[in-house]
Amino acid sequence: MTFLDTSAIYALADSGDPNHDTAVERLQVDQSLHASGIRALQKSGKCQISLVDHVSFLVMRRRAVAVAFAFDPDFAAAGFQLLEPS
Repeated sequence: MTFLDTSAIYALADSGDPNHDTAVERLQVDQSLHASGIRALQKSGKCQISLVDHVSFLVMRRRAVAVAFAFDPDFAAAGFQLLEPS
């Protein structure tokens, strides 16, 4: 279990917070990543999985992220572990 203190939530939400840059890492979807997402979407043939999800899956795989804090079952279907509440 990971405890999330309100100070971390504030840092995520407030770009003026001194800890904001530490709390959040921005990812720019460049042309290459977008094109890879479109190819993955076309290859999957599953219209119900969005381009945004496919790009998320690509980013997670490239960064070796295995666990998602998500309520979207598409992450589990794509092979990721969902963070389960205790």
